[in-house]
Amino acid sequence: MFSIMITIDYPFTVSLNRDIQVTSTEDYYTLQVTESDPSAWLTFATTPAMDMAFDHLKAGTTTESLVQTLAELGGPAAREQFALTLQQLDERGWLSYAVLPLAEAIPMVESAELNLPGNPHWMETGVTLSRFAYQHPYEGTMVLESPLSKFRVKLLDWRASALLAQLAQPQTLGTIAPPPYLGPETAYQFLNLLWATGFLASDHEPVSLQLWDFHNLLFHSRSRLGRHDYPGTDLNVDNWSDFPVVKPPMSDRIVPLPRPNLEALMSNDATLTEAIETRKSVREYDDDNPITIEQLGELLYRAARVTKLLSPEERFGKLWQQNKPVFEEAGVDEGEFSHRPYPGGGAMYELEIYPVVRLCQGLSQGVYHYDPLNHQLEQIVESKDDIFAVSGSPLASKLGPHVLLVITARFGRLFRLYRSVAYALVLKHVGVLQQNLYLVATNMGLAPCAGGAGDSDAFAQVTGIDYVEESAVGEFILGSLASEVESDVVEGEDEIESAGVSASEVESSATKQKVALHPHDLDERIPGLADLHNQTLGDPQITIVIIDGDPDYTLSCFEGAEVSKVFPYWHEPAEPITPEDYAAFQSIRDQGLKGKEKEEALEAVIPDTKDRIVLNDHACHVTSTIVGQEHSPVFGIAPNCRVINMPQDAVIRGNYDDVMSPLNLARAIDLALELGANIIHCAFCRPTQTSEGEEILVQAIKKCQDNNVLIVSPTGNNSNESWCLPAVLPGTLAVGAAKVDGTPCHFSNWGGNNTKEGILAPGEEILGAQPCTEEPVRLTGTSMAAPVMTGISALLMSLQVQQGKPVDAEAVRTALLKTAIPCDPEVVEEPERCLRGFVNIPGAMKVLFGQPSVTVSFAGGQATRTEHPGYATVAPASIPEPMAERATPAVQAATATEMVIAPSTEPANPATVEASTAFSGNVYALGTIGYDFGDEARRDTFKERMADPYDARQMVDYLDRNPDEARSLIWTLNLEGDVIYALDPKGPFATNVYEIFLQMLAGQLEPETSADFIERLSVPARRTTRTVELFSGEVMPVVNVRDPRGMYGWNVNALVDAALATVEYEEADEDSLRQGLTAFLNRVYHDLHNLGQTSRDRALNFTVTNTFQAASTFAQAIASGRQLDTIEVNKSPYCRLNSDCWDVLLTFYDPEHGRRSRRVFRFTLDVVYVLPVTVGSIKSWSLPGKGTVSK
Repeated sequence: MFSIMITIDYPFTVSLNRDIQVTSTEDYYTLQVTESDPSAWLTFATTPAMDMAFDHLKAGTTTESLVQTLAELGGPAAREQFALTLQQLDERGWLSYAVLPLAEAIPMVESAELNLPGNPHWMETGVTLSRFAYQHPYEGTMVLESPLSKFRVKLLDWRASALLAQLAQPQTLGTIAPPPYLGPETAYQFLNLLWATGFLASDHEPVSLQLWDFHNLLFHSRSRLGRHDYPGTDLNVDNWSDFPVVKPPMSDRIVPLPRPNLEALMSNDATLTEAIETRKSVREYDDDNPITIEQLGELLYRAARVTKLLSPEERFGKLWQQNKPVFEEAGVDEGEFSHRPYPGGGAMYELEIYPVVRLCQGLSQGVYHYDPLNHQLEQIVESKDDIFAVSGSPLASKLGPHVLLVITARFGRLFRLYRSVAYALVLKHVGVLQQNLYLVATNMGLAPCAGGAGDSDAFAQVTGIDYVEESAVGEFILGSLASEVESDVVEGEDEIESAGVSASEVESSATKQKVALHPHDLDERIPGLADLHNQTLGDPQITIVIIDGDPDYTLSCFEGAEVSKVFPYWHEPAEPITPEDYAAFQSIRDQGLKGKEKEEALEAVIPDTKDRIVLNDHACHVTSTIVGQEHSPVFGIAPNCRVINMPQDAVIRGNYDDVMSPLNLARAIDLALELGANIIHCAFCRPTQTSEGEEILVQAIKKCQDNNVLIVSPTGNNSNESWCLPAVLPGTLAVGAAKVDGTPCHFSNWGGNNTKEGILAPGEEILGAQPCTEEPVRLTGTSMAAPVMTGISALLMSLQVQQGKPVDAEAVRTALLKTAIPCDPEVVEEPERCLRGFVNIPGAMKVLFGQPSVTVSFAGGQATRTEHPGYATVAPASIPEPMAERATPAVQAATATEMVIAPSTEPANPATVEASTAFSGNVYALGTIGYDFGDEARRDTFKERMADPYDARQMVDYLDRNPDEARSLIWTLNLEGDVIYALDPKGPFATNVYEIFLQMLAGQLEPETSADFIERLSVPARRTTRTVELFSGEVMPVVNVRDPRGMYGWNVNALVDAALATVEYEEADEDSLRQGLTAFLNRVYHDLHNLGQTSRDRALNFTVTNTFQAASTFAQAIASGRQLDTIEVNKSPYCRLNSDCWDVLLTFYDPEHGRRSRRVFRFTLDVVYVLPVTVGSIKSWSLPGKGTVSK
């Protein structure tokens, strides 16, 4: 194997580097670099020949003489072994090469290689010293270096420099004149060394080098690691505290800058993509409308301020703990670090900004220094005739911008940590800062342009900074856009205000862009949608609950969406439907079959699941219309909002009667309230001929209004003046369908309250998802229009959140209705079909987000206040009649309902979705007691024991004799004749609870004149996820009753008598007080009745059973001649820890004297537990009378 080794023959002396340590034992030699990893050591066996070889290498020798000595001592084998060893040492860069007494070449990196085979013919070829080679002192010795070489050549004798001087011109070996006392052989070896290490060049320079200047290539080489041994970092603790995190003030002439509100700016800002795509350098300015101090302040604040200060521990963590002893030993105060809007190496942030102002509203001409920590300017130089010329910027002097930002670097702050790469980092930091300035200025509608070739020395002279310590490294010029270039840079309309600011309020110069950053399928059909999407895609703080079917979350349009499902507690979730059944439904729909033909086709293929499939397909389409993700097959209107689907498909049994029953709709709305809904999208359309809803449903809608929740629902597809619930009820946002041309669809319902509180939106050919396939489908109907309005409403609420405003659902509804665009009677024959009109997003936004009423700007020491009388506010008062009515798209009741998707980080598997427990589960309900058998078998069991088990008197007598049989019945709580809960006693007091049920049932059978008559009762309970089917087929939710405490039965007269016995009412007439208490109890039960699930409802219901406390209130009020006016229940602002407190407000007025003050009584209830309790004592105060006119 040794015969194939190549013998290395260097024409100069070879020696081991000085930092290579050689240790020997009896058996082997070990070579290592100082403090290197043992895995990098070399080990050689000890032989007489190797002993001699290492002695020669330590002293330095030529390879020719060394190889000859080895051959004589150990023969060819020793020669081959040394050749291998020499090759290993050379590959590691452990050898130095010398031509004594002139020079020594030392590898700077391990990858350094000698270029030996390419030696020129020295007597014929002329060579010169490379134009990239340079001489400089290094560690006390003159050295020769080059960015093309990985070697450093130490010049050990003046004669080496003399030879280099001759190589400034092309020389052959014959033309070189050796210095005194230096022979031709040594000169020849020196040339070989320079050639092999890359310092000589022949006549023809490679094309790749011809474009490089010396300083560029040297800078490139030294700014990166790998070709030299200069350290990239060096913790120079001696200078650590000389450069503080923020430069000390340069002047006492301070100009505070306005601070913009970043949250407000975020809602109006262009997206990053838009800013990048529209960014350009602009060099024309509008001197008639120069940049303002507010704009300059906003630019610097957003692009370059200190966002926070950091201690070394906060900045470096464990790394700091490791280096802390070094600082402590050196006695150095490490100081603080900072964080800014642009990245900075090592968090050093060495850059400073000096605004040079020619023309700026609110700011005098001159040179300033920007304090990024306090966000203020320090004036250094006052006005100059040509401020840009003396500041060293010929570009600015030529173009005449309004402001020049000179960027300097405090070199020491960065150089103390970074060495060879430090200046390159400075320039990189300049680049990222300039890009920051570009993006912000572009977004603000300013004219930006970066520069980098100013006169650093001139700027140092005008500002008094030290050229070496701190120097200009970049420029950025800006001004206001000239009118002729404005459209090229920012295609905008009016300026958007910067809404509320801290320190001082200023208007943002950010302008809206007409370009659609998030193109949507409906952009052309809904004016203003693209601009609204430019400002927001929704906010996850806005929750939409969709009452519809069960959508397919596995589709890609829901991937990344915040979607989840909450299954109704009043029935069990349905079994999953197979993809094959969905595919069969879609195939039949694709055939275009209609009416009876379509029904027969579905019945023949999927008879058991067709109704559920229709509903779930509808829900999938609706949900994707609202929350489908961008860049997916279906891009929804509000993809970033949070959506919760409440699937109702398990309730379908051949029709929608159970799903759309008033009780179940009210339950669904109440559950949506508990889930924290901001918008409830009710996709169902329950037909009505009276336009009046059942009381329980009306109260559920009113509860949404009281709790600031918007209900959106389709008007229906009955093709006439028909009405649907809940859409036609007051307080909802009814949505009709418009065709592609904007006119109302012929099928879209109209009339009734829809005329006042309905709006038209696109409902024809709406793109949406369908289950179990990635292929979207276009559908038509008011059910397709309603989710469009739900999405738009969610976007407007999201803007409210992003601008720091409270979510105001009624304001959004009112703004949409008041600004709807009426139909043109010349275009639409029946303009009343247009309801209030077509949705007008720009109009609604102007009403909701009009410019602030007051802005305050600071310029130097002067404050300027500007009033804006045209500020628009939305008053949730009555909505004026529309100029012309319009029709809106609706979904047919027989079709499917529409649902919203709830947030989820990953696509959900419908088969594994569990019911949410995001509610308290407490119930405090009022009603009457009842019982049910559930099925015929159980009924027949009781039929054997009594003549008529439906006769409550017979049942009471039987259970009185056989109390254990009470467990065989399904006990129910009824409200106005409807069953609302199945009552299931649990726990150690279950027997007592059954006994009370029996007593209550018996009391309900007593004559009304009897003292034992029970008119109604209260039940504290806990909701469960269980349901039970009644004999009628109704499915009821089951609640657990665990404690007889809080269960009261009463009749109104007896309860009033008991309450009056606890109060002294000398000043009040007993009959009047009795009448007031009776009206109060009946009003809560009949007018305000509810399911007792929400905290508000439990507090209200408890006031009935706590009439004794209310009685004292009535006694005071009625004694003063007042009567009960309103009952309000509001969240209490004061509460105990971990409690849920609500204030019940009873307001009394004098019906005979309207101007007399009203009297308000408040008592507070804590409803955190199943049984509410009273907190504190009654509070009272006065309000102006109803007839009082404020001036």
